[in-house]
Amino acid sequence: MDLFVDFNLGLDRPGGRTFSVQRAMSFADLEKVHDPGVSLAVWGRVAQSMIVRYLEDLERERPRYRGFSFKKGAAQSENLEDYLVPMPSTETGGLGRGMLHRELRALVSSFLGVSRARFYHLRFEKTETDACRLFHTDLTAIRLLCTYKGPGTQYLKSEDVLRAGLGGGCNEKIVRPGGSVHSLETGDVALLKGDAYPGEFGNGVVHRSPTIEGLGLVRWVLRIDAPSLDWLD
Repeated sequence: MDLFVDFNLGLDRPGGRTFSVQRAMSFADLEKVHDPGVSLAVWGRVAQSMIVRYLEDLERERPRYRGFSFKKGAAQSENLEDYLVPMPSTETGGLGRGMLHRELRALVSSFLGVSRARFYHLRFEKTETDACRLFHTDLTAIRLLCTYKGPGTQYLKSEDVLRAGLGGGCNEKIVRPGGSVHSLETGDVALLKGDAYPGEFGNGVVHRSPTIEGLGLVRWVLRIDAPSLDWLD
């Protein structure tokens, strides 16, 4: 479960600050998430079929494997391949695993380059439930999200948020009447500002996991958090 701000900020005005989504053509363009007024930066991509097939093989042959997580300093190395289960019995197992390993390694490196964080927390996991069904903000500076399989994360623009409802346990009291719920696409790489981003307390991106429980859907999601950004303090 994500950390979320569970107290009433008393913000009944439409969402607080102006909300801007910055579209990117590459990971380097996601640097724009640091621009004032930009809350969310999205690099639109298509999920790689070989990686998806590898994840489907995992679901079928290793149903108890649910992914992995770890916390590291930016200067510490981590062999991500050690966390990915080999699937030599499938035609795509080796290829898909190798592609996913290279993908995760590249995203970690790029995330650290853009965020310039000293520490990060990575989680790659399978979920079949509505674990984060409530709209919330993260008590982190920047979060990277990428859904490799299944529907993408949902978010609200500021004008559609009643922030006073955050933490109340009811989405109907968070989404402004007539407001729109937006979704990231499968394969997108997104950087979201959280409430711990310097100067953004109370203005983090409001988001949630999509509803999948009982629908026979499985999501595989990568999350990388920068808890703080000392260089901006």
